[in-house]
Amino acid sequence: YALRYLGVKKPYVVTSQGADLTVLPEIKYGNRLNPLYNWLSKIIMKKAVVHQVPSTAMKKFCHQIGVSDKKILVIPNSIPNEDPKKPSLASVAKFKKKYGLTKNDVVFLSLSGIRAVKGMKYMVDGFIEAAKTNPRVKILLASKQNKLSDEITNKLKKHKLEKNIIFIGLITGEEKEAAFASAYGFCMPSLFESFGIALIEAMQRGKICIATNVGGMQDIIDDNKNGYFVKVKSAKAITEKVLEIAKNVDNQGQIIAAAKKKANTYKMNIVLKEFIKMFKKLTE
Repeated sequence: YALRYLGVKKPYVVTSQGADLTVLPEIKYGNRLNPLYNWLSKIIMKKAVVHQVPSTAMKKFCHQIGVSDKKILVIPNSIPNEDPKKPSLASVAKFKKKYGLTKNDVVFLSLSGIRAVKGMKYMVDGFIEAAKTNPRVKILLASKQNKLSDEITNKLKKHKLEKNIIFIGLITGEEKEAAFASAYGFCMPSLFESFGIALIEAMQRGKICIATNVGGMQDIIDDNKNGYFVKVKSAKAITEKVLEIAKNVDNQGQIIAAAKKKANTYKMNIVLKEFIKMFKKLTE
């Protein structure tokens, strides 16, 4: 955009992936809450020949800054073409021992950060009630943050559920795959997601997914067919769904198969074709 003032008028594409475009004033989320950033966004994004976003839910934010429908293009994010490498039996056994997981546990995994937009408060409260009803229910909270907030830590101590709701910190590589292998389900109760790549990763690995019916997750989950939706900002809804799944762990075969099939549609070789098509059209 700046080069236009030097006489170099080249068409450009803008891609928005999250906080650069999304605004959630109630939780003070989004770069456009800054008046200067918002003003620049309106100017630069409106002049783009295409505004690419990863989900249909992002369209409304494009409209907020004056981008017309004819310029908006939805192309989802992608996962690698290669299926994830399965962890060794030894690494899975080591992981389970480290966090006290047994074969009788119904383990869920979360890869969300401890931020308001990720709905951590509702997830923790929901799992507290679920674990009080069914002690077999556990959730692993994996986040790059160093520790849980004092509020959450105190809640777990109060209810004596530190062995059910377990903070494991940042996980990558073999440890991440061991965590997935140790888990039965996956929970993503965000207040908004521009896309939800972690949800795709979980579905690809055959996990039973619980997500809120908001943002990009609406494009991914087909409720009761390849995963489950719960009401946003509702700990009660999470509790009910977790307990329902825990009662029916042996009857989720169709959900798992459908989840894997859906995840495969986001592989890079498929999504990349959409980007190539876009650039070919712009250069014709």
